[in-house]
Amino acid sequence: MKSKTETNMTNVECPYVLRANGTSYLFSEFASLMAQIEYLGLEVYEIECVEAEPVPMKTVRNLMSGLELEIPVDTPLCCDPSSETYWSM
Repeated sequence: MKSKTETNMTNVECPYVLRANGTSYLFSEFASLMAQIEYLGLEVYEIECVEAEPVPMKTVRNLMSGLELEIPVDTPLCCDPSSETYWSM
């Protein structure tokens, strides 16, 4: 079962969920989704456009430049430019 036609979905910018054979796949681009459908040879599937939840952000100060920037709250310390760990790797 195709939930929406391909022409309607190509103009929508959102994460796509492909459901087929009891499995769900998440895609950020419609072209990747269609390539996966073709690769798997799916004839029965459902495509849904899902709304992404906003990621909570925090403001940090870059240790080297002193500039403030926003990063996701769950950013690991090794990826946080306000930490010495980030700059020593």
